[in-house]
Amino acid sequence: MLERRHRAIGLGVATALVLILAMAPSAPAQFCTDMTDDITLSMWDINLRMIEVFYLSDFDPSDTGAHPILFSFKMVNNGEDRTLTLGFQVSSDQGQLVQGESDPFILGADFKEANNQDLSNSSHEFQLGSYDISAAGDELEQVVTQTGYLPEGEYSFRISLIEEGSGELEYCTLNTYVSNPRTVELTFPGGPFGASLPLESTLLPQFQWESRATTFNFRLCPVLPGDGSGEEVMENQPVFEDLEFDTGFMGTHSYLYPPSAEVLDHGRSYCWQVEAVVFTSSGDILFPSEIYCFEMQEGASLTPYDDLLHALLLLLPPGMLDDVLAKLQGFHSTGEITVDGIQVSEDELPLLLEALLSQGWGVGRVEVDP
Repeated sequence: MLERRHRAIGLGVATALVLILAMAPSAPAQFCTDMTDDITLSMWDINLRMIEVFYLSDFDPSDTGAHPILFSFKMVNNGEDRTLTLGFQVSSDQGQLVQGESDPFILGADFKEANNQDLSNSSHEFQLGSYDISAAGDELEQVVTQTGYLPEGEYSFRISLIEEGSGELEYCTLNTYVSNPRTVELTFPGGPFGASLPLESTLLPQFQWESRATTFNFRLCPVLPGDGSGEEVMENQPVFEDLEFDTGFMGTHSYLYPPSAEVLDHGRSYCWQVEAVVFTSSGDILFPSEIYCFEMQEGASLTPYDDLLHALLLLLPPGMLDDVLAKLQGFHSTGEITVDGIQVSEDELPLLLEALLSQGWGVGRVEVDP
């Protein structure tokens, strides 16, 4: 946390919401050994950690289809010519899934760069001349051969340089979690389309669902006269939609209806649906949820500061949001807003929020004071 850039923001009289802001650290891109003086090996993630479903064919050099670019690597020799072999492995906690080696090649006092596509390119010197999945555990191998894709779990992608007589000189690994998300289960607000719909009392509702996916499409559509099903409602022009937004984690997801969106009408009914956008090595797949509907309660209202409170909550990392919302149930902000003890006007706060977001700040800690 950088103390010179620290900000604490309090809202309300009966309750204060304090956000401690800090720059998020960047994760290391790779892990590589440094066992020899003249040979170095580096490896970089390109799309590996974005992909949530991997197919077995992605690692099969005999498959002539186009493989996605998952990672790249670079080898440097600062000494004499060396005759090397490139090794490639994919493994999980259940054992090694695939392994392969290239034919020997000469690495002079220079460098060579390549990516995983080159491992299956018959005209490239790094093409895997041998490839085997039989080293995988029986259970893992059975699942993979039946479904065609890797089961959920943590996987390690490993590139190594091998010299005959000396063994393995250097290696690099990249780890990724394969989640294989398939479902989206809505929690609230609302219920299935029908004659009697649950009432929603706030004009800025909080939507919640369960999914192991992390990227979603969200749509909220009005119920029009003559609509006979939730599917028909979702064909109407949305009053609000948010496409391919990333929550950053798996599990329970919360989405606050933004103050900048169209105001929801008292006494009107709406339906909403979420689609999980699952990134696979052969393109995106959409998994739609069921459709939930609700009716806006007559008399639902906001205080002047409720929209500002929602804007502040949008700063929260998704993992903090549910806990804070539980503590703020029924809370309407009515007091002054301060930054470092100085009152901030309603007109000034959006500029502060924009500045914080544009500089890449996140929330390090949240306090709700009674």
